[in-house]
Amino acid sequence: MWRMLIDVVRFNHFALDSLRGEQPVKRQRSRKWKNIQQPYQHEQSQKSIGAYLATEGYSNSFRDNYIIPLIAVLWNVHNARDALELPIALLLRFMANCDILRSSLWWSEWMIVAGGKADFAAATTNISATERVHFNTTIKSVKTSDRLGWLAVQGEQGRTEYFNHVIIATSAHNALNLISADATDEEVRALSGFQTASSIAILHSDTALMPKRKRVWAAFNLITKSSQRNPPDTSQFCTSFHINRLQGLSEEIFGPVLITHNPISPPHPLRVQGIWEYSRFTFNNRALRSHKLLQRIQNTRGISYCGPWTGYGRYEDAVRSAFQVAVDHLGAELPFGVLGDDPFLPSYPDAMEWSQVEALAKRERLARFLVRFLLVIYWFLGIVRRVVLYFHRAWERGDKTRRE
Repeated sequence: MWRMLIDVVRFNHFALDSLRGEQPVKRQRSRKWKNIQQPYQHEQSQKSIGAYLATEGYSNSFRDNYIIPLIAVLWNVHNARDALELPIALLLRFMANCDILRSSLWWSEWMIVAGGKADFAAATTNISATERVHFNTTIKSVKTSDRLGWLAVQGEQGRTEYFNHVIIATSAHNALNLISADATDEEVRALSGFQTASSIAILHSDTALMPKRKRVWAAFNLITKSSQRNPPDTSQFCTSFHINRLQGLSEEIFGPVLITHNPISPPHPLRVQGIWEYSRFTFNNRALRSHKLLQRIQNTRGISYCGPWTGYGRYEDAVRSAFQVAVDHLGAELPFGVLGDDPFLPSYPDAMEWSQVEALAKRERLARFLVRFLLVIYWFLGIVRRVVLYFHRAWERGDKTRRE
């Protein structure tokens, strides 16, 4: 327990050093940026998460009980192996951008949209003409039309409408099915790399799928099941969402309201209110590679793509990608700026402007000095403890021999 907490403090204070070593440094006498890279730190930033943690000597407890749960909650990662194979630079820059990696003892407060995702749809339909919004309408295909520069969108009962631009906001798998009739090889390669997995979401009130101690309940709770036969990178886990906390529902009135994705063990049948099965985007290294290909097919043939799978699999990625398509491909003007169309820019070497890591402030340097001092004391006491135990056991063995 103590080792994991010490590793958390150490990670929060020093992990970003591997990124500071690869970012450009601006000299005082010159206004030009110059890449001054420290080879060891640059090499560290290119490693996978699992390799980085092993090289830096972080404990298995820190890896299994902090890093993997954090990745599972932040991104759409379905198993520990996929989590540990992702680039460490991607994780560090994401955590820094979300203000998770910081020297203080508390994270910044995160905000949620009042009313949840239902308000997104309501806001969209309120500003659109009713006759132009078609709910529950199945689209069978999107094809290149005989009309030059137009696309034929075939719906139910063979009805076909023509558009000069189509935005596909479904999953990558469904998008590929829609354009399969005349999809290019590049479109097939790009879209087929975004994988999905079957996911089951259960609305229930069974607190057995939450941490045993209620005082440690969080908005997102990762429940793991691992053993000596099950190595950590293949261990099963599921996520339980505390809806009372997320949506402000009174537990005195509604009782515990929980949603668990892919539960390791099913909740009690009498405490289940609903079950849904759907396909869920899988965020892994293959998705990262396919994302580079996605940029090549965006806005070609008059087709644009957006959705959670164009990023980390979150609602924020869906909204960001939709805004970006509207601005870049349709010329829309927004009263606010939108982050670039590539959410993974921090992992690329040519994207230094967005991925800047702030220089250390004086108080942060002092905090790092104190942490280093405490770590040295901790390691020294650990060595003393091992030496004392060694001589104590040796003395016990010698005393036992003398008695015999």
